[in-house]
Amino acid sequence: MKLKGYGIELEPLSEETADLVRAWRNTPYVLQQMEYQETITAEMQKKWFQSIQNSRFAYFIIKNSGQPFGLIHLAEIDSANQIADAGLFIGEQNFAGTGLVLGASILLLEYTFYELGLKKVTAKVREGNIQAEKYNSLLGFKKTGKYNDRFNRWELEQETFLRLRSRLVDLINP
Repeated sequence: MKLKGYGIELEPLSEETADLVRAWRNTPYVLQQMEYQETITAEMQKKWFQSIQNSRFAYFIIKNSGQPFGLIHLAEIDSANQIADAGLFIGEQNFAGTGLVLGASILLLEYTFYELGLKKVTAKVREGNIQAEKYNSLLGFKKTGKYNDRFNRWELEQETFLRLRSRLVDLINP
């Protein structure tokens, strides 16, 4: 299912676009913010892609006017406990800070809370990544602890997003 709005489109990750994600993921720009910091081979990417082909994962390529520029996802979707992990990265640096990323996040969170009916989303943020901390705070996430020595855990409750949603949309469409 494609999701559209706010000047962007979220297209489900495919085998074809998974290799583009691998290319982005292996760039120093992206790699430095990731937990897994090794180069990803084509075989590793293929194995990973096969492992996410179930209802516990929803990975999307972020596009603007047909041009792919990043990846956004939900992982470990747990319908019983109404929670999932979320994440994103921008593969094309010229799209960073454009506002299009905010549109992608709003679309994913609307899908999460309206379509899937989840109540909470978590995110990993690298310790010291001030830009990511500010971005997650803007979306309504709160830092709740540590995942490990390099990453903090952030959480967003459905009710918080619902309260902030119109303000976030106004940032895109002033």
